[in-house]
Amino acid sequence: AARRLVDDAERARAAAEPWPDPEPLDGPAPEPYPVAALPAWLGEYALGLAEEMQAVVDMPAALALAVGAGACAGRVVVEVRDRWREPTCLYSVISLAPGERKSPVMARVLSPVLDVEHELAEASRPRVAEARALREAAEARLAHLTRCAARADNLDTRAKAETEAVAVAQALDVMPAAVLPRLIAQDATPARLAGLLSAH
Repeated sequence: AARRLVDDAERARAAAEPWPDPEPLDGPAPEPYPVAALPAWLGEYALGLAEEMQAVVDMPAALALAVGAGACAGRVVVEVRDRWREPTCLYSVISLAPGERKSPVMARVLSPVLDVEHELAEASRPRVAEARALREAAEARLAHLTRCAARADNLDTRAKAETEAVAVAQALDVMPAAVLPRLIAQDATPARLAGLLSAH
């Protein structure tokens, strides 16, 4: 109890003292985003969106590059030089203070990707429904065969049910995941993100 009183007194004293002024950061200001290095159409898009949204140009430019890289992923390989090839992966991080228009800019840049995601999902619905039905039927068949094998008194009947159950289990193991295509994930934990990447 005495220790708690001392801690409370120290906290009260610390709260009453004014904070010191922050020390200025030394060094030159960061270089402006190299919009001129982008293709002309992409630079114009980034500048126009930044002006419209009243945001820094870095954000729409970096997001647009990430969307472009995602569109090329798996379809384009960059040959840096002979026998050195790289995929078009691009990892981009946007870190800004609250109120810097992150959500509206991100929504605008990702809008075409979300449209494509919706189209892919709609086109895949019949295939996904069929795959889910086949999986459910196989799971029900496996459960039935497992029960038959466990209850069988006859060794031949048990062996036959076990053999069929193993075949159904092996078929289930290689069935592809029956999920609608997804291109964007938000607010995902690292564990959830790993699962999403595996499924898609």
